[in-house]
Amino acid sequence: MYKRQDFNRVKNQLIQGLEQGNKDARSLASNALKQVTYGKDNRFGLADSGTIATVSAITLDDIKGFYQTYFSPAKASLVVVGDIDKAELLIKLASLSTWQGKDYTISGDYNFPEVTPNKLYFVDLPNASQSVIKLSRRAMTYDATGEHFKATLMNYPLGSAFNSRINLNLREDKGYTYGASSYFSAGKTLGRFSAGASVKKEHTYDAMVEIEQELKNYQQHGLTESEVTFMRQAISQNEALSFETPGQKSGFLRQLLQFNLPVNYGEEQSSIINSISIEQLNAIAAQELSKPMQWIVVGDGQVVRPQLQKLDIEVVDLELAK
Repeated sequence: MYKRQDFNRVKNQLIQGLEQGNKDARSLASNALKQVTYGKDNRFGLADSGTIATVSAITLDDIKGFYQTYFSPAKASLVVVGDIDKAELLIKLASLSTWQGKDYTISGDYNFPEVTPNKLYFVDLPNASQSVIKLSRRAMTYDATGEHFKATLMNYPLGSAFNSRINLNLREDKGYTYGASSYFSAGKTLGRFSAGASVKKEHTYDAMVEIEQELKNYQQHGLTESEVTFMRQAISQNEALSFETPGQKSGFLRQLLQFNLPVNYGEEQSSIINSISIEQLNAIAAQELSKPMQWIVVGDGQVVRPQLQKLDIEVVDLELAK
């Protein structure tokens, strides 16, 4: 039984964590990205951990009601990986046969705001030592062998690898940051493309210009043959090491269940990695990187605002949900 004192303790710990997050540039940038991308008036626009206001309003009865509604065997799967006998395990799990609960659906009707490439959303964090810059837009949902997967292959030399163009430029060449990247993230219902970094605040504008230029060059001119070769080798090697531990194996099985994938989908991925042409990758780059994106910046306003005035773009002070 979940006791009230346990509930109060966990709730207070979460609120304290949120208060600390409001002083952290990375946390603020993550919250700003969700709010700008998905809107302030739906659950996707809020941090997964909630806000101080929403968490403060939760009661123990809310928790019990949520549990009764959403913790149901109708949506549950069990994954077990280890040195254990199946028959012995099933005996130990026999009590789950009495677990009862109704099925449920979650609305998929979402209204998201339009992308506004003519606006930059800024969150002022006085005295922040670094700025967090993110260029982002909504993108395709997850697939294992289709549009999303091929886009991740295209992006690998651009911003996913350590020696990607964006990281080598901002970290190794310019020294603006310890790490910069671009990536596609996706699930069943949502997807996003983002490029960005935490950078020295005095070089906020410079880093933004470099990221935009890297994306533009990649979109217009595509990959080189050596980058395609590197992508094939690096991703294939990473995949070969991705099922070594029990945790990795269980993750693979959960992926199969979550997205209803065939057991051998990895073989098709390997085939795509080895056969996709540079022309196909360049076409994906031309398509995906030409779509409108929007800037989100978190930093010390006294240092950063004058730099942002160099951009031919409207700067909007973003008020985050609290």
